Amino acid sequence: LFWDNILQTNDIQKAIDTILSTATQKNFEDNDITYSQNYYAPLGESGIAVGSRRAGRPPECWANFDAIINVSTLEYPTELPSSSKKKYLFLPVKEGKKDRTELERWLPLACFFAIMQVTSGKSLLIHCAQGLDRSVAVAMAFVALFCSSDSNALQRHTWCNSLNYKRMYELISPLEVFESLDPRSGLPCFLCDHLQGRSGRDFLFTWILEHSPFFLQNISKLSLKIVLHRIQRYHEKASPSRSTIQKLHRFFFSNLMSGDEQKNNHERQEEEDRE
Repeated sequence: LFWDNILQTNDIQKAIDTILSTATQKNFEDNDITYSQNYYAPLGESGIAVGSRRAGRPPECWANFDAIINVSTLEYPTELPSSSKKKYLFLPVKEGKKDRTELERWLPLACFFAIMQVTSGKSLLIHCAQGLDRSVAVAMAFVALFCSSDSNALQRHTWCNSLNYKRMYELISPLEVFESLDPRSGLPCFLCDHLQGRSGRDFLFTWILEHSPFFLQNISKLSLKIVLHRIQRYHEKASPSRSTIQKLHRFFFSNLMSGDEQKNNHERQEEEDRE
């Protein structure tokens, strides 16, 4: 009787192990099915998606995306699969008020890298820690610059298809030879060094103006609010902080107006902040 009970106990344990194993396998399968639903959201027809750090975790991320922009302070140990054409751009930016200038610093490079990828037919993920703040700010800048305000589907402007990327190299330095490439992003190292900060923003805007002479006239604080609402149609969790929105305002509007216009704009901004 004793040994019969031991055998029965062992059978029960085996049954429990089988159930747990089956449940674990099902969880993995469910995670694969709901991967996109839980961790990232494609933004209409823009070609970009916004997500959390989990969305950028290798190797799963490379089954879904050809290129990734990581706008956070953390990286996974292995970001790129070996011997692949995948592209990865790391932009170290702290969250919200913890960041003072880094988001503005990296926005020109992020926007250039993003449009270069999607116009080449690549799928692009922009992610931060939670997919709520920093990644949304980069997506807002991208949509404001390159997507039509007439389309709810976030379609890119038709002129994006004729962007001349070599022209950007000429704007930065006509005599520079772009031989050294960043191994992860595939961009020339010289370009990565110069598409930063206010001067990098000016290079980016000058380059876009050559393709769309009036694009800046269509960008305002109101239009950026509308851009956020359009993004939220696809990514409900998008909620950039006020600090992040102010950085976007500085990126788009600082030193682009006359002294009186800047003063009036600053006064309007203070009124909006108080509201």
